[in-house]
Amino acid sequence: MFYIITSGSANGVIRIEPENPVVRLGDPAQLMCKVRGPIKSCLWEINGELYTLQEGAKYQPLGNLQDGECGIQAYVTEQENGQWTCRVFVEGVVDRAERASTNVTILCKNPFPSIVKSLSINFFVPTKEKRNVLTEQKSLASCELLMEARDSD
Repeated sequence: MFYIITSGSANGVIRIEPENPVVRLGDPAQLMCKVRGPIKSCLWEINGELYTLQEGAKYQPLGNLQDGECGIQAYVTEQENGQWTCRVFVEGVVDRAERASTNVTILCKNPFPSIVKSLSINFFVPTKEKRNVLTEQKSLASCELLMEARDSD
């Protein structure tokens, strides 16, 4: 079954729970868009791209549309870091959609959270005059790769 989320509640109140979640890379992100009254259809947008929710797919539906819930579950990658928006069409409201957005932050998994805050790996590139060191640093808090080249004595 496919679900499309758009906004438009009878009382104009729509919210996403939890607000601004932080999820580890590869873990499931679960967000629930809620309105008062039954939802006709709903849609989720991640960083401006619309997604169809389907059982067994990467983006799976959660909640019960009849209870005013339209949720999403996805095992996240770095591409899902950013703004998640739900749009909801509510039964009895024609041609009007309500929206709610939240920011989802994806963190890299740290196998040693109490010890290691960042990881540096040195690659030695021998040259005739000096040895160059290329350092790749993986920030375990933000999944960003930092590259730095320097000369080594």
